[in-house]
Amino acid sequence: MDCSGLVVAVYKKAAGVSLPHNTARLYRLGHTIPRSRLTAGDLVFFTTSSAVLSHVGIYTGNGTFIHASSSNGVVKSNLESSYYKKRFYGARRISTSLRQ
Repeated sequence: MDCSGLVVAVYKKAAGVSLPHNTARLYRLGHTIPRSRLTAGDLVFFTTSSAVLSHVGIYTGNGTFIHASSSNGVVKSNLESSYYKKRFYGARRISTSLRQ
């Protein structure tokens, strides 16, 4: 499972929300949230390759997020780790009013 596939599966199961299976398209949904205002369930986006938006995860609180790692499967990581801190692109809050 890739990172956007994880987001799609979690939102569908937990909230009944259908989302696109594409990181860039996910970033266009909802509204921007400052890093300081993140709450569990917000999407966090990163630039981890040459593509501007190349990775997405789900914020879980206390500075952590879950995501699908290409090398380690689904993992929990810290936003403050040197790797993710310098690659953080932004965060979005998806409304559950997108239910279908």
